[in-house]
Amino acid sequence: MPRLGALDAASRFRDQYEMRPATRADEELVLELITARLKELDLRGHELALDRASVVDNVGTSEEARDRPVVWLLLNGLDLVGCMALRTSTPDWGWSLRERQDKALTISGLFTHPAYRWERLSRYMVWWAVDHAWHRDDTDGPLWWVRGSTPSARVAEYAREHMGVTVMNAARDAPHAFLMQRRPQALPGLARWFAPAERPGLPARPRKGWDLT
Repeated sequence: MPRLGALDAASRFRDQYEMRPATRADEELVLELITARLKELDLRGHELALDRASVVDNVGTSEEARDRPVVWLLLNGLDLVGCMALRTSTPDWGWSLRERQDKALTISGLFTHPAYRWERLSRYMVWWAVDHAWHRDDTDGPLWWVRGSTPSARVAEYAREHMGVTVMNAARDAPHAFLMQRRPQALPGLARWFAPAERPGLPARPRKGWDLT
């Protein structure tokens, strides 16, 4: 059973990270994590319209007709340190009609624990999604894109520089959002940071600028 991310630095990196689907039993911890993150952003003066509902309302659920989990959790040992929603579709708002016809995995509601702010966990979650999309076996063919959006120009620029995504301005129906996308790609270097759930690995602190390919 996971717990909310520990606040002491000594607890970090004792295990490799693990991504796993959320279950109904995780609802309370997920809500606590998101609340802590939003409070921390508010204290720092960041007023952002973040997609809280896409995660909170879908913990333990699966996409209809696909039986694929919607919400995924990032664990460091027993500590819950991140969460996000993944859907096999492109939102109606912001993207063009042609883009919405692409086969894509869309990230929404990505939150990380404020105690891990300086570890930049969002980039590892995005890289995991990129690798996950590459390896996913869909009966209707491979995914073409991993997509997401943000209301923050600062976050969009960070994603462009450090996550390898292409950043675009949204369509007129969502003028205050930045759209982001990247091709699915196998990233074997992720094994350095992500241990299989059944076989935790050795401590491995991420190195800045490490080549995942």
